[in-house]
Formats: sequence, structure tokens, C-alpha cells
Amino acid sequence: MTAYVEERRDVFGVEPICRAIGVPVSTHYARRSRKPSRRELADLELLAEIEGARTGYRRAYGARKTWKEASTSAATRSRA
Repeated sequence: MTAYVEERRDVFGVEPICRAIGVPVSTHYARRSRKPSRRELADLELLAEIEGARTGYRRAYGARKTWKEASTSAATRSRA
């Protein structure tokens, strides 16, 4: 939601966008200014590992081969 508002804020402004999507303006500014959570940081780290596993055969790996490559590397942890 924050990214959507940020992409269009120069054209429409923050308040009209938030009104149209039914979100208080204060929520937008609060989400924009807070630090990323541990979950978000862990997801970004896991995404980097998946991208690393996917760089195999000319980035032509599908979901199964990417999963298999990632499971043989250090990315064998749960998302809990």
C-alpha cells in the first residue's frame, strides 16, 4: 500500500489516494517511517538466497529446480 501511494503521490497527492483506497493518511505516514520488522528482514534475506539459487542454468530454473537448489544450500530453514 505504501509503495502504491509513493508511486502516485506527485500526480494525485497522498490524501486523495488514501481517501480513495480507504486508508487513513496517518497510517500511510506511520508505515513509511517505521523500521522494517524482523520478518521483513528475514524475507529479504531468504529472497536473496532464492535468487542466488535461481541463477543456475541461465536463470531458466523453474520452481522445482529452484526449490531443490535452495534446499541443498543454506536456505533450508522455515519461515516461522
